[in-house]
Amino acid sequence: MVVVSSLAACSSVKTQPVTYTPMPTPVVAQTPAVVYTPQEQAVRQTISQIPDWFVDVPKVENTIHAVGDGVSGSVSGAIAQARANAFEGICQAAGGKVRSQTKIFRQDTEKSSTSYSTTAIRNLCPDVDVTGATVEKRKIIQDGGRYRVFVLVSLP
Repeated sequence: MVVVSSLAACSSVKTQPVTYTPMPTPVVAQTPAVVYTPQEQAVRQTISQIPDWFVDVPKVENTIHAVGDGVSGSVSGAIAQARANAFEGICQAAGGKVRSQTKIFRQDTEKSSTSYSTTAIRNLCPDVDVTGATVEKRKIIQDGGRYRVFVLVSLP
């Protein structure tokens, strides 16, 4: 009787089916890969190679510093442009007058923008003595099929 009543008690218990609810998979936000055009890549590479002294020109007591850059298909052409630009800065900082003329030609379309500029610099400092100005630092990098030169010039 005890056994029968135990079995009867077990049969009267209703069991509920166990349902399994899976945990939601966490969604990880993926940053899409940034794709740069070849021109943007070239600009980013050039910017990463600009010397610190070109951006933050040294300040030394009793010395004038100026920087310049130049781009050309020849190393000597790029150096000459960079020096001319830097010496223009020296001349102006020392109180001289430099004659320069820049022409900028720009063409804009719906899909692109093209800019072309020419600069003519005449480094005449007849009213300022720039004797002793020297190129302190120079950096030459390859910029595509051209050379880019950065120079730092000082005048005690």
